[in-house]
This record gives sequence, structure tokens and C-alpha cells, in this order.
Amino acid sequence: MRSLSPHALRGMMLVSPDGTAFRGEYRGRYRSGFAVRRLALDEALLDAARAAGVEVREEVRVTGLVREGGAVAGVVAETGGEGRITRARVTVGADG
Repeated sequence: MRSLSPHALRGMMLVSPDGTAFRGEYRGRYRSGFAVRRLALDEALLDAARAAGVEVREEVRVTGLVREGGAVAGVVAETGGEGRITRARVTVGADG
């Protein structure tokens, strides 16, 4: 995460379209949180997942879940116009 050059955060400001603003400081403000650019974080997480042996599938449309014994056991998905069932021990919906 350090390689992503995180910025220290001690609070935030919210501004509505009409200009109304609210500013708040985080509790324990002497210990800041951190923010990184979303695109950089997504890329770092994806790289780490692949390095850990995770099979990543992109541009796949999930149309349903495979359920067995009350638990999710995979997905029904379409890619390139073809549907297929993929079973997995762990299923993550990382669709943003």
C-alpha cells in the first residue's frame, strides 16, 4: 500500500449540489486514515489476487447464483454470448 502513495486523512467535507457543506473530523484524529486513488487501489488488489493464485475473470456477466444446501456454490455466467456454470468454494461479486 505504501507504493500507492496514500494521503493522510483526518476528516472530510461533504458538499451538496446547492453548496451546503458539512465538515467533520474523524475520532482519534491524531491517528489518521489513508486514501489512495481508486484506479491505483483496484490495480494493486487485482495484482495481489492474481499473485495469490486467484482466477480472475473479466468482462463476464453473472446472471445467477448456483446454490447448494443453502450456500452459494458458484455462478451462472455469460461471456462471449455463451452461458456456463462455474462452481467455486468462494464466490466474490467485485462489480463495483
